[in-house]
Amino acid sequence: MTQTTLRQKRKFSVNRAIGGVVALAIVFVSGVLIFNSAKEWFRYYESSQTLQTVQQELSELEEKQAALEATKDKLSNPDYVQNFARGVHLMSKSEEQIFVLPKADE
Repeated sequence: MTQTTLRQKRKFSVNRAIGGVVALAIVFVSGVLIFNSAKEWFRYYESSQTLQTVQQELSELEEKQAALEATKDKLSNPDYVQNFARGVHLMSKSEEQIFVLPKADE
């Protein structure tokens, strides 16, 4: 073999080795990018699930707050408090008597 063919073979094998290293690097970088995007997608999915749960809890708490504020408004009315105390807790004024009647069975 002549010098030029040996140089060509060496050049070909060096080029082939460099091409293999570049291909391996591209595969590695692609794998890392795919792994990171899958991890981000999973994090996004978990965040969206958490967001839905928190929004549902928020709406329940807002409903509860509205009910509590309505009760607060009612309790600030002296007539309501008096009727509530008399009706539920069977309280009476000093000279009143309370009679509890049995409920009529239908």
